[in-house]
Amino acid sequence: MKLKALSSALMFITSIVPMLAQSGSSINPPTTPQTAPMNVSEQQNLNMVLQLWREVIEAHHTELADKYLAEDYIQHNPNVPTGRAAFLKMFNGVPPTNPIPEKLTQPPVVEGAKGDFVWLVFEDKTKDPHDPSKIYYYDSFDLLRIQNGKVQEHWDSEKRSSGSPDFVPSTAPAPSSWNTGKLSTDEQLNIGLATEDLKNMSQYGHLELAGKTMDPGYIQHDPNVPQGRGEIKPAWKNPPALTLADGPYVLMTWNVNGEEPSDPTKTYTWNHFDLWHVEDRLVKEHWDEARIERKKVPVDASVLSSYPGRYALAPNFDVVVTLEDGQLAAQATGQPKLRLAAESNTTFFLENADLAVEFVKDGEGKVTGLIVHQGGQDMKAAIH
Repeated sequence: MKLKALSSALMFITSIVPMLAQSGSSINPPTTPQTAPMNVSEQQNLNMVLQLWREVIEAHHTELADKYLAEDYIQHNPNVPTGRAAFLKMFNGVPPTNPIPEKLTQPPVVEGAKGDFVWLVFEDKTKDPHDPSKIYYYDSFDLLRIQNGKVQEHWDSEKRSSGSPDFVPSTAPAPSSWNTGKLSTDEQLNIGLATEDLKNMSQYGHLELAGKTMDPGYIQHDPNVPQGRGEIKPAWKNPPALTLADGPYVLMTWNVNGEEPSDPTKTYTWNHFDLWHVEDRLVKEHWDEARIERKKVPVDASVLSSYPGRYALAPNFDVVVTLEDGQLAAQATGQPKLRLAAESNTTFFLENADLAVEFVKDGEGKVTGLIVHQGGQDMKAAIH
């Protein structure tokens, strides 16, 4: 579970069932674990953040949070209010794991620290919503600013989910105003290469430059983009809010305005990430947070009315499904209520998150339970 998972009201689900193996061919390759070069203080910052993840986020020992988080720490996840108190509130009802595991259950696949910042890339796999015979890997990012030995600020790549607390825009200084570390000559060249990839190829469509800037064995981790260097398409037009060079890696972030899922007249801000791995003056690998989007479909009210009820997912942990204003909502024990969009007559999903609920019926069409699909896991719950 990552900080991004705090935005999912069913976040506890990921801690009660082990990861299940997925079958089928993969659309894109998994990431080989990688660590950026760091000096001693940067390595200490990374170690502190990984301890936070292991003890507080994965093992839910919230009594240890003040060791790692500043009381007035700034939260940029659009689903979570700012401050340490709001962070702790997200864990209400989630019992701690004892003893605390010695290692992370789901460690980052790429990690590094530079200047005031620690950056992490996590990877999950799930089924292709348009072809269940295939799976794909998708990545999420976390960026943390360290101040006085604690986490003072946090960004991630999560979009806003329906049912989250009211969005409050941050008034914090831009991340580029903090220490991004002293750049080596190679790091300066790597930034130039990543900028060329961004501005000349992605923004202006000069794909003929791919042969000069991209390694022949280039690995693309975005599941929506074909592998290789011949099919890159324009995607971004705004300058990054932060550029961080860390050895062979270049990380860029953007502030993006998105449409509020529960009110199209409102907008919110989320953070888009791109990470490049550069070797020998060629881009070898690229990551972003893209997923394969699900498509919404209309479902008859008579079908929807058969799904409300209480579903037992684990001892003393239920998922309550309700029907409100013609739309299903799900609420896990001790968690906020989430509105679900329909993908089919039996499958519903949380927008902007990797969470789907599939209802199960018997031979006579009676609803007997549901399956929660989240983070590559399939968790069954019987109605009661």
